[in-house]
Amino acid sequence: MVRQSAIFASIFVICLAGAGELRAAESRCAMTPQRIEQAAARLPEDIKIDFLRVRDFYALENNGCVWTAHRRDTLFEMLGRVWSHGLSPSLFHLETLKQLTPGSDMSELLMTDAALRYVRVMTAGRVPLGALAEEVSVPPLKMDAAGALAAGLHARDFAAWLEELPPRDPAYNRLRFAYEAYRTKTEEAFHPLSLEGERALHPGDRSPAVPQLAARLIKAGDASRLPAGTLYTPEMEAAVSHYQARHGLEVDGVVGRNTLAQLNTPPARRVEQIALNLERWRVLAHALPPTRIEVNAAAAQLKLIRDGRTELSMRAIVGAKKTQTPIIVSRAQAVIANPPWNVPSSITKNELLPKIAKDDTYMDRKHMEWVDGRIVQSPGEHNSLGRLKIDFPSPYAVYMHDTNARSLFGRDYRWLSHGCIRLQKPRELANILLGGGDAREEIDRLIDEEETVRVPVTEQLPVAVVYWTAFVGEDGTMNFRNDVYGRDDRLKAALRGAGGSDKPAQPVESCGM
Repeated sequence: MVRQSAIFASIFVICLAGAGELRAAESRCAMTPQRIEQAAARLPEDIKIDFLRVRDFYALENNGCVWTAHRRDTLFEMLGRVWSHGLSPSLFHLETLKQLTPGSDMSELLMTDAALRYVRVMTAGRVPLGALAEEVSVPPLKMDAAGALAAGLHARDFAAWLEELPPRDPAYNRLRFAYEAYRTKTEEAFHPLSLEGERALHPGDRSPAVPQLAARLIKAGDASRLPAGTLYTPEMEAAVSHYQARHGLEVDGVVGRNTLAQLNTPPARRVEQIALNLERWRVLAHALPPTRIEVNAAAAQLKLIRDGRTELSMRAIVGAKKTQTPIIVSRAQAVIANPPWNVPSSITKNELLPKIAKDDTYMDRKHMEWVDGRIVQSPGEHNSLGRLKIDFPSPYAVYMHDTNARSLFGRDYRWLSHGCIRLQKPRELANILLGGGDAREEIDRLIDEEETVRVPVTEQLPVAVVYWTAFVGEDGTMNFRNDVYGRDDRLKAALRGAGGSDKPAQPVESCGM
C-alpha cells in the first residue's frame, strides 16, 4: 500500500531529468485529441485503445510526444518479460508495436496505451474481483494511471520505476518464480498415471505402476531419488506423503482416487492455475500490508504474517460451497470472551425450526431461547462459537471464532461453516491481538468467569480473507488446492471477457452476531 501510494503521489513531484530529450521528442509531433483520433483510426481493427486515458495522459504532457528511443527500448524490454507474471505480451500490443515506424503517430499512440495498460494491470489487475459477482469487501485502489505514467516518465530511472509497479510481497515473487519453472514443464511430454487396474497403491504393494509413479514424484520435486523396481517402498511412501501435504490431501501415503487425480493434472493446467493466482495478487496487493492476519479460504488455513514472515499458523474451518466465505480486507477490532450466538434468521428458518418441530426438547438441550424474535444460544462450552470470538468490520456478518466441535479440525475437508471462520488456535491469536505477555492469563481468567466480555485489541492487525489455490511456502514448497468455490473458473471466464458485474457487494446475513 505504502509503495503504491508513493508511486502515485510522485505525480506531484515530477523530476526534470531527461527533459532535454523530451523537448526534442515534443518538437517532432503533438498528440492533440484530433490527432489521437486520426492515429487510432489507422490502427488494425483488432487493436483497441483506452482513448479517454490516452487523451488524459497527453493533456498532462501538454499534448507533447514522449516516446524517445531510450524510453521505447525500456518499455519494450519490460513488456517482453510480462510472461513471467502470467501475462501475454500481446495484451500490451508488443508485436504490433515492433512493426510500426518509431516516431510515427500510430507508434506514439500505441506506446502510450501499452504503458498505461502496464501501469493498470501491474497495480490493479486486469479484472477486479467485483466483476465476478462474488461477495467482496476490499478497500478500493485509488489510482490515476495517466498521472502515474506521466510521473514515471519523468522519474530519474524509468526502468526502475516500471520494475516497482508489480506487487512486491515475497509471496507474489515466489509464485512468479514457480510460474517460470512450471512453464518449462509444459514443453515435456505428459502421460497420465494408471494404477494398472488397482483401486489404490499402499506401502508394501508391488505394482508395474510404481516406476512411473516414482518418476512422476521425482519430476514434481517430492523426492530427489527413489529405489528402482516395482515395490512401493518406505521412501516412496514418504514422497507420496509430501506430495499429498502440499496438495491439501489426506496425508496417508496411499495413492488413491484423490491423490491420483492430482498426479494426473497436466502441467499446463498448473501453469494456468498459477497465472490465475498471480492475477488475484495484482488485484489485492494494494490492500495486503506485509503484516496481516491472512485466512486462505481455498486452503482452510490461517496465518499471522509479520513483515512477510509467518509468526503463527493454524487450521481453519471456512464456508461450505453453498455458504462461501467472502473475500474481505478489514482490521481486527475486539476479542469477545464467552460470546452468545445470535442465530441468523436464515439458519433458524432452514435448519433449526424443522428440528424444533420434531423435538420439543431441542432448544433446551442446545441452551437456546427466543429473545426479541430471534434464537440466541447462551455462552459456554456448548456454544457453537466456542469460548472466543474475534470481531472485524465487514459488510457481512462474518468473523473468526472458537468452536465446540474441535474434532473437525482433524479433517482434511474443512469447508463446513456458514461463512464464518472457525479457528484451531483461537487463544493463541487472541493473545497476540491483546498484546502478548500476560494477555493469555487474562484471556483464560475471563473465560473461566463465564461472563461475556468484549476487550478491544491492543493491535488492530489487518485481516485479509483471500482465496489462493496456488501458493509457495516460505520454504519454497509449491502448494496447490482444489478450487472448492469454483472461483478459478469464474476468474478465467472474466479474464476472457465473459460476463461479470462491477456492482458493489451488498451486506448479507451469514453467521449471526
